[in-house]
Amino acid sequence: MKKHWILFYTCILVLISCSRFNATKEMNEYLEIRKTFIERQIELATMAEEQLLKEDDRNHSLEILRNDVIPSFEQLVRDIKDVSLKTKEVKDVHKEFVKAMELQLDVYKKYEEALEKNNKQLFFEAEQKVEEVHKLLDKHETQLIKVCKGLGIELKLKK
Repeated sequence: MKKHWILFYTCILVLISCSRFNATKEMNEYLEIRKTFIERQIELATMAEEQLLKEDDRNHSLEILRNDVIPSFEQLVRDIKDVSLKTKEVKDVHKEFVKAMELQLDVYKKYEEALEKNNKQLFFEAEQKVEEVHKLLDKHETQLIKVCKGLGIELKLKK
């Protein structure tokens, strides 16, 4: 009977080890994918910011948002949502990233509406959403750091 318990606990330990190995492997893959998404997000955010800071040609800024930034960011959000993950820890981390990127897309659409209507209140509302995006990204990074630490992954994030 004692041998059965030893075998049972050995099997449990092996399963736990395999599960942790799978989560670690998936998290490492996710970090690489996330890096490319972050690079694309920064590129699009820079493009949008440059246009929004140009106060001399509202129509040109609106055109850049409509034709370049928003469609490209919509594709980015679709790509982010299409990431297929298996482990709960990594899925949970990714969910927060998806929320932040969806909200960022809403920000660009709000800027588009503000430019279209030449409405300062809409610009203000967009700026408030930017703060929400930052909070969601901070929450995502905190969760990411915690999960990586639990999996024994050393993580260095650029601020």
